[in-house]
Amino acid sequence: MICWPETYRKTEIDLETDEPVHVSGVLEVDEERWQIIADEVLALTEARQRSAQEVHFALRAEQVDEQRLRSLRETLECHSGNCPAFLHLLLSNRTETVIELEQKIAPTETMIDAVEGVIGAGTTSFQ
Repeated sequence: MICWPETYRKTEIDLETDEPVHVSGVLEVDEERWQIIADEVLALTEARQRSAQEVHFALRAEQVDEQRLRSLRETLECHSGNCPAFLHLLLSNRTETVIELEQKIAPTETMIDAVEGVIGAGTTSFQ
């Protein structure tokens, strides 16, 4: 990857860490090599926040109870934003019910950690 000085200055992350990044730019291919000329480099978490249109939470129906739903609602209220949110209730017969939530949320790592602390790891996805 080639990151020209102007692009590097605009980059708000430290490129010398082991954190994953999202790179957009131009792929140049010739007989001897492939290289990416970077136009923009973002932390992967920042790229997710910019590109997420919707946030989805999957929860098995048998795990649903009033306390868990109340805790989920309270958690989401602490992470208000602009993304529509959907709750997928996964039923035992391999069907699901999708509910659009009233609360719009911010698709941040903090929100993911908080929600998955309530309903379980790996239950959050973005579209």
